[in-house]
Amino acid sequence: TVAGTIMGTPQYMSPEQHIGAATDAHSDQFSFCVALYEALYGRLPFAGETPAELSRSVRAGVVHPLPSPSPIPALVAAALLRGLQVDPD
Repeated sequence: TVAGTIMGTPQYMSPEQHIGAATDAHSDQFSFCVALYEALYGRLPFAGETPAELSRSVRAGVVHPLPSPSPIPALVAAALLRGLQVDPD
C-alpha cells in the first residue's frame, strides 16, 4: 500500500477512506457497521449508483432510513447509526 492511496471496497469504506485520509480503528468500526447494517436490513446503508455518488453519500452521512416496523431492537439500531456517523468522535 502507499500512503494517500484510496484502497478498499467502496461500499464498505469509511468517510476518511473516501477522501484518502489516514485511517484507524474508527475506520474499522465504521466498515463493521456497514456490514452489520447490510446483514440486519438486507441492503447497504448508503446509496449511490456510481462510485462518486456513493462517496458523496458516505461523506455526507446520508444513511437510508431504517425500515419501520423492524424486528431489530431500537437500541441496536441506534448503536448502528452511531457507528455510521461521519465524525468518528
